[in-house]
Amino acid sequence: MNNRPSPPSQNDPDRAPGSTPENTSGAIPNPNSADDGAERREPLYRLEERLLREERNVAAALLRRSRLLAEIASRRKGDPSRTASNRSALLNLEKALWAAWENVLQPEEGGRSKHWHQLLSQCNNLGYILGEQKDVRSGKPWILRPGAPSGAVTFPGPTDVLRAEIAIYWAATANAAARTSPVRTNDDVVELIKALNQLGAGLAWERDLVTHSPRQSADLDFEQKTVHVGQSPFILALLLATALARPGIAKFSGSGSLKMLPLKQWQQFLPRLGARLHQLNPHAPGLPVRLESNGTPELAQIDDETPEELIVALLVAAPFYSQGLRMTWSGAEMPESIGPKLKIISEMYDLYGVPHNVQSDAITVSHALPRLPGGTLDDASGSHPTFHVPLDPDLSAMLLVWSRFTGWAMRLEGLWPKKDSSTDPLLTLLRSCGLIVTIDPKGIRAEAGPWPVEPILDIHGHSQAMPLAVVLALGAPATAMLKGLPSEYDPDVIDTLANWSGRTWRQDGSSLIFQPMPRGTERSDPRFAPPDAAWTMAAAMLAFRHPGIHLTTPGELTGSWPEFWTLYNHVLTASAKRPGRQAEQRPEQQLAQRPKHATINSSRPTGQIHPAGSDAKGDIPANDVQRTKRRVKL
Repeated sequence: MNNRPSPPSQNDPDRAPGSTPENTSGAIPNPNSADDGAERREPLYRLEERLLREERNVAAALLRRSRLLAEIASRRKGDPSRTASNRSALLNLEKALWAAWENVLQPEEGGRSKHWHQLLSQCNNLGYILGEQKDVRSGKPWILRPGAPSGAVTFPGPTDVLRAEIAIYWAATANAAARTSPVRTNDDVVELIKALNQLGAGLAWERDLVTHSPRQSADLDFEQKTVHVGQSPFILALLLATALARPGIAKFSGSGSLKMLPLKQWQQFLPRLGARLHQLNPHAPGLPVRLESNGTPELAQIDDETPEELIVALLVAAPFYSQGLRMTWSGAEMPESIGPKLKIISEMYDLYGVPHNVQSDAITVSHALPRLPGGTLDDASGSHPTFHVPLDPDLSAMLLVWSRFTGWAMRLEGLWPKKDSSTDPLLTLLRSCGLIVTIDPKGIRAEAGPWPVEPILDIHGHSQAMPLAVVLALGAPATAMLKGLPSEYDPDVIDTLANWSGRTWRQDGSSLIFQPMPRGTERSDPRFAPPDAAWTMAAAMLAFRHPGIHLTTPGELTGSWPEFWTLYNHVLTASAKRPGRQAEQRPEQQLAQRPKHATINSSRPTGQIHPAGSDAKGDIPANDVQRTKRRVKL
């Protein structure tokens, strides 16, 4: 049979003069085969067009495949009583998937099966990662259209996770009886507890309380174990740093995201501490891994390529090293991005009595068993030292934006971690937009005052505050300026939020200028894909000023703060009464009945028609949400 393409037709309207027609047989010409002439080959632009069509098909197929595998993995994970059999079933499924690929690839690609196997492994990891994320497998966005709140609110604020993780880790590693409360028990905290318990720790948690009961063995045991560290790079780094203190071999496995974590920089850094990291799966760039250590870490020289997670983890584990640890920065001062975490660790050193010395280019930590704080909490089992976790400054400051946009007062119960609030950069941002912020030993309160004419928001040296500054700038009634722009930022994120908020923006040196759009300009596509949990929360709070944002990935914030969306929907937003719902069944009252999670959503004061704020009507007109529904087609 002759499979050669038919002769070119003179009446083909899509064919350029002198060119050959498109190859419709589906076969791609072999560039190594003999050729009678260039005119017999398919034109290059035709090949590129076909490639683009195939690329769309491949992307769509991979998306469907990832969602199917995510659903399978999620159902398997949902039954903890069959963990071993579920793991075996997924392994058998992976083998069957590879057999299906081999049937297609043989015999032409048989010699390159290693590369195809790596590709399949990456495709599987995409599905596992999607299955681990919360509220995203359906692919449907969340529409943030909160209703007008009905009064001032008071509730326990979110607590700092890093401080809680350090306290939990030090209690387990020191083998001391201790309690940590209140803890924001998110995915990372739970994975840390489970990983330490695999090594022999006696940790347990209930709601916001984490306890540790001393074990018989003084040291954590890595022998003959493969520690599962979940999906957090920091938990992996912390367990690696723990294993460095002892000579021997330690093995680590993890979930889908850590299987795809590039570990080249980790492997280049660890030999400076007398250790080597070996990957056990040749088809994946990340876990599982094996760590070989000589047990004598003393000096860590940090450069621009050193992962931030390893830097923080080494400082947390350093008090347990026999010679302590000296960390130096080569040729420069410590990076700005890691500064806030280093301050937290230094405060924890002071609180737990760990001798240390902080310089502009070095940190020295002495070997010392951390002494638990003196406060105690009594229960039926006796008295235990308790670490009271302070509020998370970043999350708390973002929550207080609610008061700025709604005009109602907000109070967060908990200990504010900074002693001098007048110099706190986060509170300075809030005050620069007219919020009246007051702090007492039991909480922090914000009340809305008049907006400044043109607020100036300075984040110089505090790049982590950029989501907060952008939200405040976009909520300002007129022009706003953001100063101290970091050297690297995502302009697409700002562009999406600015367009939806009816603002134009431009960069002027190290500043961003935000101005209202001309009248009559339609707002852009409301879909927003936040790069991390901080920007997700920023969009959620901005919706109180500009409702209707379509959030494509709400699950990452759920993993960081599991209670946020319940708080958002039932406390910060006035929920409409459903038919037949009794007054005592309202979500606000259900939350108020939970111990240590009491929430007050007070009613509007008698005789006051509008909440206090920048004007008599507050920052949001009562009918703003309905007007948005009519103006924007969603």
